[in-house]
Amino acid sequence: GAPQVVHELPGSVFGSFVRVAPSGQFLLFGESNTGTITRLWLASNEAGIVATLAFHFDAVFVSEDEVIVSASPDGTGTTLYVLTVSSGAVRAIATFDGPSGPVALDDAGNLYYLRSTFDFPPPPGSHRLLKLPNDRVAEALAGGTVLTESDAEPIAQLDSGYGLEVNAFGELFISDFGGMVRRIAIASGAVHPF
Repeated sequence: GAPQVVHELPGSVFGSFVRVAPSGQFLLFGESNTGTITRLWLASNEAGIVATLAFHFDAVFVSEDEVIVSASPDGTGTTLYVLTVSSGAVRAIATFDGPSGPVALDDAGNLYYLRSTFDFPPPPGSHRLLKLPNDRVAEALAGGTVLTESDAEPIAQLDSGYGLEVNAFGELFISDFGGMVRRIAIASGAVHPF
């Protein structure tokens, strides 16, 4: 059928992400101009702002009530935050150099982040795909520490990247600025264009 408008934001906005909760009952919509993250209940189309994080880029659900959001609120680097949806509480769990970028979480709880550069156009190989292991992610989510790039395992170097998704077979898929989707085998770091 025809697309249905379920929510409309006022004025000119830049949607940075849409993520559906694991239960399918609501979605989160990130709007980067104002930094708002809005929850939209899918059965009723009722919406309300959950939190505000300036210059956010992407998000991934950890559970029904926790979301990891990448944002660059001061414009000098990226912070990965855990957002508690029910309360709107936000807490830093990791920091990286460069502008905010895409995040993904695999079934084992490993967190993937694509670190970028402020240079434009980006130099070849300037995007670094990083894996934060599940034990370190669990520690950060529990409030034990704020992770950095030194806690991450490098997976691959890329020329660009915008979207990031992981499947159950140990493969990451990255959309780049050149219009390509690339598949990366996590175990080997081998990059394959489609």
